[in-house]
Amino acid sequence: MFTKDLTDLLSAYNTVYWDWNGTLINDVDICVDLTNEFLEKKGVATISKDFYLKSFTIPVVDYYKKLDIEKHGISFEEITESFVSGYNQKRHLQPLYPGSKKLLSTLKEKNVTQVVLSAAHIDELHYQMKKHDLDGYIDFVSGSSDYLAGCKLERGLKLKAEFGDGIMVGDTIHDIEIGKKMGLKTVWVSKGHQCHTLAKDHLDVDYIFDRESLELQRSR
Repeated sequence: MFTKDLTDLLSAYNTVYWDWNGTLINDVDICVDLTNEFLEKKGVATISKDFYLKSFTIPVVDYYKKLDIEKHGISFEEITESFVSGYNQKRHLQPLYPGSKKLLSTLKEKNVTQVVLSAAHIDELHYQMKKHDLDGYIDFVSGSSDYLAGCKLERGLKLKAEFGDGIMVGDTIHDIEIGKKMGLKTVWVSKGHQCHTLAKDHLDVDYIFDRESLELQRSR
């Protein structure tokens, strides 16, 4: 759920740059489950959701390194292929976070330009936009051409040159860092792919929106 305080904040900007996974669409549990299905199949110790939230990062290859799969003879390509295959089979199960569509609609009514800047594959983004009927609210969608969720800074800078200054909303420190390098204000949202403490300790976060307490706080 999103609140009037967050809506008012975002409405003050000409452009809102949205992250996708963990920000507008809730795929956290699916990602943890798919990781554990792969590890269990390989006879490797599974992970807790708490470990995932404290360890997940982008690019995802850095997260895979924390799983220590190489010592078991497992390549990053193997876990990536398994994850992508499983994700595509379950993508129809992924819901939007409560209130996401209403917030997008409200910002559209206020003539705010909305851009999705994601590390997710572009085909996946187009599928989800159509599934959740969001094309009428989002002005542009930018996704990755591969499944390694690499750095999106280059795409972000090009988008800013086209759509102008604004504010970045995301659920990971990577989103915040990209936003700052784009010269944007930033909002970190909780209950996504990284735990709350990572955002609180990061100096570049301008605002934190807690989806549990529904509080919007200025970080510094």
